[in-house]
Amino acid sequence: MSSLSVSPKPGVHASIWDMTVALLKAVMLVSPRLVNHQKRVALTAGRLARSLGDNEAGVSHVVLAGLLHDIGCLSVEEQHTIQRLDRATNCHAEIGARVLAILDQFGEIAELVRAHHAPAPAALCAPVGSTPFRAALLRMADYIDFAIDPDIYVLEQAAAVRARVEQRSDLFPARAISAFLELSRADAFWLDVHAPGELDGARCLIGREALQEMKIDDLRQMALVFALVIDMRSHFTLTHSFGVAASAAALATYRGVSPRTVELIEVASYLHDIGKLAIDSAILEKNGALTATEMSRIKSHSYHSFTILNAIPGFEQPARWAAYHHEDMVGGGYPFAVGAAALDQPARILAVADKFVALAEDRPYRPGMPQAEVLRVLDDLAAKQKVDPAELGALKLHYAEIDTIRRQAQDQEKTIQRYLLKSEIVDIDIEMTKALASIRWRPENWARRVHARASRRPSPEVVGAGAGSHAEGAEVLPT
Repeated sequence: MSSLSVSPKPGVHASIWDMTVALLKAVMLVSPRLVNHQKRVALTAGRLARSLGDNEAGVSHVVLAGLLHDIGCLSVEEQHTIQRLDRATNCHAEIGARVLAILDQFGEIAELVRAHHAPAPAALCAPVGSTPFRAALLRMADYIDFAIDPDIYVLEQAAAVRARVEQRSDLFPARAISAFLELSRADAFWLDVHAPGELDGARCLIGREALQEMKIDDLRQMALVFALVIDMRSHFTLTHSFGVAASAAALATYRGVSPRTVELIEVASYLHDIGKLAIDSAILEKNGALTATEMSRIKSHSYHSFTILNAIPGFEQPARWAAYHHEDMVGGGYPFAVGAAALDQPARILAVADKFVALAEDRPYRPGMPQAEVLRVLDDLAAKQKVDPAELGALKLHYAEIDTIRRQAQDQEKTIQRYLLKSEIVDIDIEMTKALASIRWRPENWARRVHARASRRPSPEVVGAGAGSHAEGAEVLPT
């Protein structure tokens, strides 16, 4: 193993809460309005659940569902549309539920997200602590937040909102309405919910399970779901994160990196472009060449990836691996302009994998380059010290194997995305099950959950994001 290798057991102490906050921080950079809405819904629904005597896990599920209930918005335009136009459409809720249902620990949370716009008469008489009742609390909290005019001071509207909710026994359980009327008598309720700033109020409602350190498999699974959210936001890099993760893990394995570190390299690779959630989708999807200003915005994404990931407890080292994928050996990269001394082996591996995948994968504006052309470009970058020649040498030695792994991973992501964006819910087919199995999920359990839900409800129309075709050339091939 190279002398640049890191300790085989870097300490990562991330919890479900930590990873949720990381995703919200990413979305906050591009749509603070959306995140603030989700925060208010989470606080309102969580306090209602706690006041009605729901258990610790149930309150946590309600809060996490509130914080993620609009995660199915795949673009800034969709986020704004959800907030200002017809909320009767449920497509973003369905997409969000399908994404979250992939996570083993998010089964009920996905159900709550799916139901947050859908009236459910059965919930009116459902017992406290049941999934239908929790979904009704989330739906009511969403209704309350949309009833408030952001241009009018909240305390001036409190009485009118209370009156509106009191009249909606056709939508919300009587016990939930009574609990809201009791809690909202105090000005502090409204001021707490609408206080700007961090998520401290929501965290106080989270139970011990969501605050426990995640196992590496669960961390990897959550990172993989984040990669889906990142990649589905733009047709420009529709399967890029899966390709980089698979290629980096394979390259690290061939280089003799310890299994534990390989897993963390894979996690960092799934998350390396999380900062792109901070980039306006109009730039990501631009049909044509980017201006200098737009390119400078694009280049900021790796800085945002660092600030988001570095805040996760114990994730400082993988955060650097993720953020350094556009740095080079002579300090001419971005965003930190560090040189070889700051780039350990995982960072160098991830940088080579990122550039390899960007060249080899199909893009909307061109097909993937053949091997000879990929290696010609990478050799040129190595000659200029833009990538580590040693790590590139390992890629060249195992090119056929790594490229096959890359193609399989990106095909798997396409399969999963097709399912997530289907306009009707159908049985999980053999192709989908194989895709899940090949990335080491527990597909048999997940497939049963989704199949059970699919068999008892129709799905609203789900519309995918529009395609773009601009070339992010300076980012793919920094010179």
